Amino acid sequence: MKKYIFIHGACQGGWVWYKLEELLKSNNIDYETPDLPGHGNDKTPLNEITLDKYVESIRNIINKTDKKIVLVAHSMGGFVASQVAELENNKIDKIIYIASLIPKNNETISGMLKMDKTSKLMQGSIFSEDRLFVKLDLSKSNEVLYNNCSEEDIKFGKSKLCKQSLLPFISPVKLTKEFEKIPKYYIKTLYDNSVSIEFQNEICNRYENVITKEIKSGHSPFFSNYLELFDIIIKYN
Repeated sequence: MKKYIFIHGACQGGWVWYKLEELLKSNNIDYETPDLPGHGNDKTPLNEITLDKYVESIRNIINKTDKKIVLVAHSMGGFVASQVAELENNKIDKIIYIASLIPKNNETISGMLKMDKTSKLMQGSIFSEDRLFVKLDLSKSNEVLYNNCSEEDIKFGKSKLCKQSLLPFISPVKLTKEFEKIPKYYIKTLYDNSVSIEFQNEICNRYENVITKEIKSGHSPFFSNYLELFDIIIKYN
């Protein structure tokens, strides 16, 4: 038996997976969709949020079960999943990345985002004066995050977005050959304006044997293409 842990991206929370949850429940799949510290219903103060705390929160879930773990990570969540997998490599069955960042050793989230030359993410971001956090410009989030989504999903998503601490963005991951051994799957989002498809292709080519699939969606396939996304995730066995 396996347990699926879904890791959301920046400015978001476990709420992004709500459409998948009904499918997961109806198929009797063991899963969790946690809020990372400072996201969703978690009230950790912005100045206390670190990459280590993100990682610790997921490891706490893993250490409560004897089941093999499938990490499903979206966007920034790829950094969290990768570091968790390094530290818990004997318990990880696989990682499934969705329009996500897959780091190399010593890379940071901030550094990787700068590598994407065609992303519109920075244009849709508003940084605090003290550089403690960033938030998404709601006037641009339709294009940056929610292209291909319904008006209902766009309204829901925009109402839930939160401030994103920048401390995790400047913390390098520590990865070894143990991480490289873990099976990696990647779901590319072809019309993505946050993590461009060109950069997604580059990300996948940096590691050997990454198995890929494609979805015709923007950065939020858990809204716009959730049935297709669910089928791909579950068939990655």
